[in-house]
Order: sequence, then structure tokens, then C-alpha cells
Amino acid sequence: MTFPTMVIDPEESISRRIVWPLVEGDTAPVLTVQFTGLVLADYDSIDLNVRQEDLTEFARAVTPTAVVASVSDTTVYPVADQDGKTEKVTVDGGDEQTVTFAGVTTSVASVVAQMDSQLTGCSVAEVGGQAVITTDTRGSTSSVAIGTGTCALTWGTPVAGVGDDEIGTVTWLADDLVTGAHTGEFEFTIATAIFTLPRKFAIEFSVRESIG
Repeated sequence: MTFPTMVIDPEESISRRIVWPLVEGDTAPVLTVQFTGLVLADYDSIDLNVRQEDLTEFARAVTPTAVVASVSDTTVYPVADQDGKTEKVTVDGGDEQTVTFAGVTTSVASVVAQMDSQLTGCSVAEVGGQAVITTDTRGSTSSVAIGTGTCALTWGTPVAGVGDDEIGTVTWLADDLVTGAHTGEFEFTIATAIFTLPRKFAIEFSVRESIG
């Protein structure tokens, strides 16, 4: 069983109740939620706090659906010294950036360190012995492209970002869905600051033995 996306607008001024009919013990339906105007990746964690009819409480994580763009180099290391050579990188369709290598640059560690310090809008790390560029942004607008520099580095095919920054999913466990009328509230955490959406966004989960 699947359900349509639940849309929650933090700017909405009209209080409303959202009712979702679920079946006891059913782990299949993933709850998809769209928080209009929010970038879910900006938060350290997002949780749906549920209070069951018998006042038992539990929390389930909201997992953002948007993912980053990335590209991995395919260079065989150690590579010939790239001192004075350049690499061109474009992040999220912005201006092309130039990385200029300086000093002895033959190892993946030296490549990663210099690229990471000179590029903006992304990070560069060593993964499996290769340099991997990963965008800071997520979703369908995220991208990374390698231009034509003077260095001898080689690169694989970039992986574009996918998903919607506003959308997350909640996966239920079987014991979560017991018969009764339950309420929920979404909680967003940034570092040590915790806030919840207004209670006008409270959700009622009406769980039945079966839906016929």
C-alpha cells in the first residue's frame, strides 16, 4: 500500500488536521512528506515524534530524499608531478573554478588537499585511493563538471544530484502501527537548537485492523 505525499507548509496560516489510515502491523507504507520552502539537508536531524493512543511515545527519523552530485578521479597514483599544472571544475552550474597545484603533487593526498582548499561549493576527499569531489548542495540542481586544465588527472563520469530538497520519508516498523488514533509532530534539530513545527501541523494516524 502506498500513500500520496503529505505536504506541510510552515508558512500556512490555516490550522488543519492530517489524517492517515494505516493497517496494524503493516511495514510497507513509507510516509513521504514535503516541507514547502525548507531544505531538509540544512538540519542535523528531523524526527517524527509519535504519541500513541495509550500515551506510549516513539520517534522515527525523516530521511531526506535529495542526494549530492559527485565525481571521482580515475588517476593512477603516484602520478607525474603536477606542480604548476591546473584543473578546471564547475560546481552547480556556476563559474568555472581553477585549481593550481603547487609544490610536489604526485600523491592522491596532495591532490585532495590542494583541490579541497581551493574549490568552493564542494568538498574533496580521498575515497578508495581516489580523489572524489562532492557538492555541498543536494538535489536535482546539484552538479559537478570537470573542464580542460593542464594537469594529467583523469576523471570518471560525474554523478548528478537527484531528489527534492523539500522531501523526506519516514519508514515504519511493524510495532509502530497498532490499532488506535495516534498523534505526531515533526521536530527539526540544528546543532544544539531544537524546534518543532507549529502544532497546527499535528498529524493523526488512524490505524485499523484492516482497510476494506
